[in-house]
Amino acid sequence: MKKKSRRMTAVMLAAILGVSSLTACSTKNEQEGNDNSEASDGKVTLTVWSLYGTNPEDKSAAAFQEAIKEIMDEDSSVEIKLDYAENEAYKTKIKAAVAANEAPDIYGTWGGGFTQPFVEADKVLQIDDYLTDEINSKLLPGVLDYYIYDGNVYGLPTKMSTCHLFVNKKIMDEHELKLPNTFDELVEVCKTLREAGITPISLGSKDRWAIGKVFDMMGVRACGIEEATKILSGKDSFNNPDFLYAAENFNQLAEVGAFTENAVALNNDEALADFTLGKAAMFYNGSWSCGFINSDTSQVKGDVVAIPFPEMKDGKGTVNEFVGGASDGFVINKDTKYPDKAFEVLQKISYKMSLKSYQNSLDMPVWDLGDEVDESKIDPLFAMIVEDASQSTGYMEWWDTFFEGSAAQDYLYALIDLSMGEVTPEEFCETMNGIVQ
Repeated sequence: MKKKSRRMTAVMLAAILGVSSLTACSTKNEQEGNDNSEASDGKVTLTVWSLYGTNPEDKSAAAFQEAIKEIMDEDSSVEIKLDYAENEAYKTKIKAAVAANEAPDIYGTWGGGFTQPFVEADKVLQIDDYLTDEINSKLLPGVLDYYIYDGNVYGLPTKMSTCHLFVNKKIMDEHELKLPNTFDELVEVCKTLREAGITPISLGSKDRWAIGKVFDMMGVRACGIEEATKILSGKDSFNNPDFLYAAENFNQLAEVGAFTENAVALNNDEALADFTLGKAAMFYNGSWSCGFINSDTSQVKGDVVAIPFPEMKDGKGTVNEFVGGASDGFVINKDTKYPDKAFEVLQKISYKMSLKSYQNSLDMPVWDLGDEVDESKIDPLFAMIVEDASQSTGYMEWWDTFFEGSAAQDYLYALIDLSMGEVTPEEFCETMNGIVQ
């Protein structure tokens, strides 16, 4: 995948860091960014920021905490100090920290447009020299694509992710409904469920990225990856008939009441909770949701199947095209005093998170895990997603990480307006033309 050339954005001049630390592990040095201290006993201290906190119900967070503990247990010469925040707050926090030269030694990020400004500002350590033949041979093909800029590598991903439509088969059977294979069938299913007083698709668009995941996929179904990439890159207009078709179809879902009523008042965790309580028939989100859907506390455990988002009758995309890929990962602050040790830790974080995410049926790996995973213990729901992903003909980046800087949030706000009927599909397309110039 060729990395797109993007302009430098004003985000690198972001306002002061205003998000407070959320962990008891944090110190004043952590909150100020790069500690880079070496204790009198020779132990190197590295600061690591991420999305992953200490919520025991969050299996991704638990996997990360376990990985960090293992790294320190295996290497007594390093101490790792953690800090974290939830998705939207974290994005604001890390952008501001990088702009103010207060970034930690290692930090979680997303490849593509999100990390592009950091690289352009020369804030990220290039790691090509660290990627030995042995390391490269263990990384799966193509997983570095989102972290390559001008031919050089600037980070390591931790997992392969994609989104699926989770469907409560019990509710569908009760209403004599079949799994939707086409978009038209999905619309009819949503109409029937809404008339029966059941929320068709649980959605928490207070977390704007969650509603973005829905439209990202609809855009790819309507346009296909190649055409969608041209449009988002500014090489074609958002007035393109195929993109307008995606907006019209999204508007149709909103008009038939497909989504949670007043979805802007719910965050994604609340929407997922509603689905696991059986309050909605469907939920569209990432593979990482499997851990919650089939948890011991879920009331829908064993009743849910995962299917790709349905194809559109006049769409150019196919059911084997996905949005996502190896986007989530970590990079190293170029100003770290200990680049060698930081890369050792980065590599271990990447591998251990990849392993644990797959073992816990959350996400697909980016490393060749050999025989380290007992495939018989993989959650059946997650296995459905893995099987679909194995048939993939291509991935496109999440759109809120494809776009640089403010364009990402402007896109999501415009999408909220479309979902609430405050703008027409045509007006939405015009707004997008103004966002991407």
